[in-house]
Amino acid sequence: GELVAWVQVPSLSSTVDTDIYMYYGNSGAADQQNATAVWYANYKGVWHLKEDPSGTAPQMKDGTANANHGTSAGTMTSTDQVAGQVDGSLDFDGSDDYVGVTMGQTYVTRTASIWFNATAYPITNNPFFGDGTSIQYWQGFTARSYGPALHYYDTDGTSLLTWSGLTAWHHAVLVVVAGSQMELFVDGVSRGTTATITTQATSITFGARNSRDTFFTGKIDEVRISNV
Repeated sequence: GELVAWVQVPSLSSTVDTDIYMYYGNSGAADQQNATAVWYANYKGVWHLKEDPSGTAPQMKDGTANANHGTSAGTMTSTDQVAGQVDGSLDFDGSDDYVGVTMGQTYVTRTASIWFNATAYPITNNPFFGDGTSIQYWQGFTARSYGPALHYYDTDGTSLLTWSGLTAWHHAVLVVVAGSQMELFVDGVSRGTTATITTQATSITFGARNSRDTFFTGKIDEVRISNV
């Protein structure tokens, strides 16, 4: 058999080994899992994207206690649930596939992370994460012909923090630093900073931008957002 598990350990020492114990081999033992407690309260959503997108809505379950589950849309079928980085992922067709999440509360994103594997880099937007309430003012990740870009849309549609030359799976993280700047990391390496945005978001879209008029071609896995 195989076990896939997320484990929350209160603290890890930087100087001595920390023992972590696993109890197994007793088929009569009670189930003691507490899946939502793995994620601290500052996480506003964690989506493993391991579910069948053709199942009963909302299909994409939020792993936190916030229950901000996502609903797949477009022409997604069970075959769009494919192998990913962490126990499955979703394959988006670039035509009409996306997952929409209506948050149960407003929040200001301070950290957003996502695994992505773009199979197309068109000149126009190929967005794989959007966070906000309007196309004029939101933050997100987009793949274009020059590579993935962190898009910061304000009234003039400014696009900042581009990074080119990415193929296959990569990990992108947007984090607010020093309270006044956004910094983009790709595969653990900083790609630059720009001014922050402070709007409160109430919705998130994977595989499209929030206006859902342009779509992403490729795979998405393990999306997380937090307010710290």
